[in-house]
Amino acid sequence: MKKSLSLLVAIAMVFSMFASVAFAADATTTATEKTTQQKFDELKAAGVFTGYPGGGAGLENEMTRAEFAKVLAKIANLKDNAAAAKNYSDVSKTHWAVGQIGSVTEAGFMTGVGASKFAPTGKVTLEQVAKIATLVGGIPQLDKAVTGKVSPWAKGYVAAAIEAGLLPEAPSYQVNAKRGALVDVAYKLYSTLSVTVKEAKVIDAKNIEVTFTDGGVVKKALDTALVAGTATKVTVEYNGTKYEVTVTLQALTATATVVGAKKVEVKLNQAVDTAKVTFEVKNATNTVVNVAKTTFSDDKMTATLEFATNLIAGDYTIAAKGATTDASAKITVVAEKIAKIEFVNDKAVFSRTDAKVVTSTVKISNQYGEDVTAAKSGQLTVTAGKGVASLATSGVLTIDNNTAAGIAASNTVFAKDEKVAVSAIDSASNTFASVVLTVADKAQVAEIAIEKLYNADNETLAVGSTAGNFKLVISAKDQYGNKISNATDFANDTVLTIANPTVTNVVGGSSTPTYGWDANIDGGKLTLTLAGTPGAGTSKVTIISKTSGKLASFDVVVKEAVKVDVLTLSAPAVAVAGADIEIPFVAVDQFGVAITSASALKSAGALLSLTSSAGNLDFVQDYVKKTAKLVLSNVTTKGTVVVAAVTGTGKVQQVTISVVDAAVPTVISATKDLTTTLAKTAVVDFSTGNVVVKDQYGRDITPTWGGANYSLDVTSSDTGKVTYASGKLTAVAKGSSTITVKLLKNNIEVAGSAFTFTVKVVEKGDIQSYEVPDLGTLLDNGNTDHDRQVTVNGVLADATKVAVPNDFFTVDTITSGLSTTTPTSNKLHASLPGATPFANGDVTATFVVTVTGGNGEVISKTVKVSNAASVADKLELQTAGAGTKEGDLILSAAKGSVDTVAEVNALATAVVKTTDQYGVAITPSVFTKVYITNISNGHTITDGVAPAPVSTIAAGDTFNVVAITANGKTITFQVVVKA
Repeated sequence: MKKSLSLLVAIAMVFSMFASVAFAADATTTATEKTTQQKFDELKAAGVFTGYPGGGAGLENEMTRAEFAKVLAKIANLKDNAAAAKNYSDVSKTHWAVGQIGSVTEAGFMTGVGASKFAPTGKVTLEQVAKIATLVGGIPQLDKAVTGKVSPWAKGYVAAAIEAGLLPEAPSYQVNAKRGALVDVAYKLYSTLSVTVKEAKVIDAKNIEVTFTDGGVVKKALDTALVAGTATKVTVEYNGTKYEVTVTLQALTATATVVGAKKVEVKLNQAVDTAKVTFEVKNATNTVVNVAKTTFSDDKMTATLEFATNLIAGDYTIAAKGATTDASAKITVVAEKIAKIEFVNDKAVFSRTDAKVVTSTVKISNQYGEDVTAAKSGQLTVTAGKGVASLATSGVLTIDNNTAAGIAASNTVFAKDEKVAVSAIDSASNTFASVVLTVADKAQVAEIAIEKLYNADNETLAVGSTAGNFKLVISAKDQYGNKISNATDFANDTVLTIANPTVTNVVGGSSTPTYGWDANIDGGKLTLTLAGTPGAGTSKVTIISKTSGKLASFDVVVKEAVKVDVLTLSAPAVAVAGADIEIPFVAVDQFGVAITSASALKSAGALLSLTSSAGNLDFVQDYVKKTAKLVLSNVTTKGTVVVAAVTGTGKVQQVTISVVDAAVPTVISATKDLTTTLAKTAVVDFSTGNVVVKDQYGRDITPTWGGANYSLDVTSSDTGKVTYASGKLTAVAKGSSTITVKLLKNNIEVAGSAFTFTVKVVEKGDIQSYEVPDLGTLLDNGNTDHDRQVTVNGVLADATKVAVPNDFFTVDTITSGLSTTTPTSNKLHASLPGATPFANGDVTATFVVTVTGGNGEVISKTVKVSNAASVADKLELQTAGAGTKEGDLILSAAKGSVDTVAEVNALATAVVKTTDQYGVAITPSVFTKVYITNISNGHTITDGVAPAPVSTIAAGDTFNVVAITANGKTITFQVVVKA
């Protein structure tokens, strides 16, 4: 008989409440426990128990089988069924429990005692309860020893009941149950078994979380990891009761959202090991975009990826790697744009030195709500009803009414309370804002905050540190709430004191502190650079406003000299002789802070020793990723290299590295950029550029081709079908041929390097249709670079593309002035008549492709022709000259190549690949203008003109380059200065 889950739970409650009948009824109570009588009263109210005449509970009485049947029927919500009790000779039709006895008999919960008797006045024993409980619960008997007195027939039932937690072990299972003990147990189970599982959630492969209907939560760590996709039963215990839940670890999935110009949020469907999971980001061209920083949420299910520069518009794929399974997500990045322009307040305050100049503050935000004032201020067109308005990268709006500013009928002072209308517009996004400013008294420092001690490489300030690499970051506002960015004004309005300057001082000291402005810190901040030789201790720096009296203090703590306390070295996945070997490591100082600076790791006392048994070993700073690498170089032969280190605190670490043979081209693994279905007589190029070569370790490698180095040996299995000669495959006759390509080293075959592929040759009659790919736009009277090659593809019935020879088709030009450069080249050139009406810069010209013979076709095509001069359209970085492309908009260059403005201009010209609107690469000799901004650490790049000071740019610095073409196209990229 099938029973509902709720019914079985109810029945289990009934049977389980008899588990303690071997114990005497206990009416005592504690501060946190109700009396047995109180429990009985609640269960009576719930209809589970009934009292005796006069209202008594009868807690000392034993329960009869008839009473048991009635309780069981009530909890099971069974309908009375007197007819089902008619076979019991000792149960009359008028018996007070005849309906309940019949219903439990019909349900199979209770049976007679033999000889057609039910024994309604008989007592209920533990072994009888065990049998009934296991039958109702579907629990099979157990062949297991039972401690305590038990009848032979009941042994299996009792063992099963004990194993299932329905009965405790007892001295005897033949004793009768007393109502008081039954009430205590029933109440406990009534309070706990009514709680059910609300949700069972997988946190990760070895952790689950179960939530119950009463709000309780149990977190359980699993001994065995869950297998993705496999349902697994797990038992958890809550408030003394065991619950079995079924959980399934889903495959890792990820969704990604762009939340900032250089920030992406990745949400995972489960928690991951943050020490193992990494994220690889690729753009639409499958180029890896470096992630500068990854931050996980507390629940380890959300990762925020930050990039060194703004993501360029386009599609990206983000792969999460290192979990039990990998996952990926896609995002589409929209170019950053100005979304909001705000005037911080309605005041235009007098300049400190000139009543014809007033200033205010503007804030610019992008579509993500980020402050982009420093980067986008130059895009705004700002106008004022009086004077000339200009906006600085700091957000300071200046309105200058001097004649020198270029305004006719100017050169008059502003008057206090005068109204000046100002507007700002970004034409690219059509974002607009306006305000009427009221001229007010000059601004003075009113609010000060010293936010933090900043170091570009996140180093710890300690004895031995270079003080000049550390800056106090300051924010200040005037009495109108405007941000103050002028370092001189800030200095004039404040007083600085330093307690314990022997620990550390500042540039200029307390009497004449030298404040600066660093655009690279949080969008631009006032700074105060440390000076002197740091000594262990604390130095309190306090800045006080002369006008408001408000102050800000900051404790500059100089720690003892940084020492590497823990250095964990790991063997690289593969260490190849003849190449730099990067050894994975983690270094932590005595303060528990990770050390990521090569200079800090190499400073005196940081490490007592760092040695290797072969080659050269050194920490090298990765200025792009802002971390250190441990590089083993000049290991030229295979063998074992032992790297050992003694930390500054005396701990020894060692790793053995097995250096394998130098990488050599070993096997051709695939072809690329090759069409392998050809029409008869078609010819396709096949040479070194069409093969993928791997070394003996399965990594892509580019051989040195030619001469005594590497070459290809190409053979055809059937030269009657396909031939190969002089870097070309030629289709001879219908059929197919296996092409075998091998690597040769000095004309000797590299064993095992061969790769085979099949070239299929079809007849013209096999081709079902033809297609002519679109050509783009032709430049009228352009040079040969702007001509367009007409190509034709055959298409088979299964949609396979077929390379066809030029003699399969002819190209006829229809529009006057459109021509082919030669009869056989099939390149189109445009030189349209002078009277051609170039509406909006282009016209449509027509040509016809005629496929002759077989399933020939006549295909009419159009091509756009424009007379718009070739100008820059797309700007992108490339490795060239002194620059190395490190990311989409990140470049690295040696210090010696960026010391002067002229060198930076030359760098920009070399590394920026420029494509015109026709898709043709062009090389402008120079950009109209190249701006150098955001130089870090307060350093400078000289213009090289005497008596200009010497450049102070240094390895580890960064700066931005903004290059603008003659037609206003702009590219902004970051340069990381290398040693």
